[in-house]
Amino acid sequence: MTKQIVLIRAAILIALLGAWEIVGRTANPLLYVPPSAAIPALGRLLALDSYPDLAQHLLLTLREILVAYALAIADMLDAPDDARGRAIAATGTIDAEGRVGEVGGVAEKAIAAERAGADVFLVPANEMTQADDTPGLAVHGAEHLTQALQVLRATA
Repeated sequence: MTKQIVLIRAAILIALLGAWEIVGRTANPLLYVPPSAAIPALGRLLALDSYPDLAQHLLLTLREILVAYALAIADMLDAPDDARGRAIAATGTIDAEGRVGEVGGVAEKAIAAERAGADVFLVPANEMTQADDTPGLAVHGAEHLTQALQVLRATA
């Protein structure tokens, strides 16, 4: 009976893949990609043939996210609520000593933060001028995590 169940499941899987292939080949190629095209593309992506610098970009993105997470964790561990109900956006890299580093694209990130409803935007101090003129957004620069927390406490 187990062999019969495996065969039925295999037949269902083959039928679904066949239907996917047919729909993918006949429909809009931007919306439906057949498995015969998706699997080789995934293989090239995993082998980093298509995007040789993907690992570097992912590492930079993770380092940028760390500033916001570090602020959130520091705020939660601290007795006073530094956010005080405000929507806080932050960008920048951070090292083990808490120093905030440059990231680039701060002007675009400021526009995105403002559109997302952020009240305060914390950026690396030396990139603050790139986001100064974003209306409706209080932009503050910080060189260190402790300085970023001080800015949040002082501007509440």
